[in-house]
Amino acid sequence: MALRLNNEAWASIRRLYEAGATAQILAPQFGITPGAIYRKSNLQGWAKAKNHSQTNCDQLAGISQSINRLAAAIEGMNRK
Repeated sequence: MALRLNNEAWASIRRLYEAGATAQILAPQFGITPGAIYRKSNLQGWAKAKNHSQTNCDQLAGISQSINRLAAAIEGMNRK
């Protein structure tokens, strides 16, 4: 059965993707395929940062924490 992510998880993926993270890096962290991220980003018109050096460092600083929190939430959902 495919994993369905909640809105909070998708919001985190969008924030990270738009900040410059690739779908190939994000997908395994959230238990989905890069294709799922590409489809969602195309449907919703997500825009990646054009110049990664302009990306706000503060946004990227929380990537690991966000992924760990969401992974724990997903793990809890899968146990039910």
